[in-house]
Amino acid sequence: MDRQTLRDWVHRYNAQGVAGPRDRKAPAAKPKLSEEQEAEAASWVRSGPDLAEDGVVLAERSVGGLLRRLGFRRLSVRPQHPQQDAEALEAHKKTLPPYCPELNPIENIWQFLRQNRLSHRVFDSYGAIVEACCEAWNALAQAPDIIRSIASPPWAEVDV
Repeated sequence: MDRQTLRDWVHRYNAQGVAGPRDRKAPAAKPKLSEEQEAEAASWVRSGPDLAEDGVVLAERSVGGLLRRLGFRRLSVRPQHPQQDAEALEAHKKTLPPYCPELNPIENIWQFLRQNRLSHRVFDSYGAIVEACCEAWNALAQAPDIIRSIASPPWAEVDV
């Protein structure tokens, strides 16, 4: 802390009491447009004419702040390839199965490891996490019957 800051705090304390030295928001620069001009600019943006034609010239960097204050938000469209075939895209969506982790055997195995070997533990480091995962995996690898029961539940079998 420098001497000037301490001096300012003492003066603010003497003038305003305990609330004086608290941090305050720095004063913002005075707006270049009045409220009426900002409202007019908002109507221009909504209707679409060029601001330079209407006699108001703003720096490119100040337009974004003005639009934010007026309640406009930047929207970016999702990119789309110019040769994208909408029908092929819809057909592809219909052939994909819904997300179904319970039918993915490795998801079931990781869930078993998390619930039975890795839960309710606090690890000291990333290395401890990796070591615990390796130990759990190696212990499970020694029990092929458990792997078989996890990876092929009876309700998921289909007779063709």
